[in-house]
Amino acid sequence: MRTYTFVAEKKDREHIEAMSLKKAIKKYNGGDEKKVLVLWKSRKGNESMKLFKLPIKTRAERKGK
Repeated sequence: MRTYTFVAEKKDREHIEAMSLKKAIKKYNGGDEKKVLVLWKSRKGNESMKLFKLPIKTRAERKGK
């Protein structure tokens, strides 16, 4: 499992352990945050970061039926 660190403007850093980034984002409860920065370390040891807009919607939720 990897540890993902969520950094938001209004909240302290929150550490979440998950198998994938997608699962970590689902576990994260951002509240009324609009953006969150996610930091993690890959298997090879490379530091990575990515900025996400919240709330995250899956493709199925965006497309509809």
